[in-house]
Amino acid sequence: MENKSDLTALRAAIDEIDRQLLDLFCQRMEVVAQVGLYKKAQGLPVLHPAREQEILERVRHNCPDEMGDYASDYFAQMMRISREYQQHILKGEQ
Repeated sequence: MENKSDLTALRAAIDEIDRQLLDLFCQRMEVVAQVGLYKKAQGLPVLHPAREQEILERVRHNCPDEMGDYASDYFAQMMRISREYQQHILKGEQ
């Protein structure tokens, strides 16, 4: 049987990490908004496949092998969300 206090401590650690991730996500999205405005001003498309592939390769390279697929999925979803937000910015809905 697992020790409930150990599980409570682990969950508290996850909660703290989630808080930090949320802070970083919000910071990232603020920069994404700036990128969206830059792209709008320059007439650039939101999607830049080569840039996204470069990021995913870097993530895989900097992550332990057993986590590579998961980290890649995580970043791919974050980039999808970022593209959606940039589309929102490009439409002038900020």
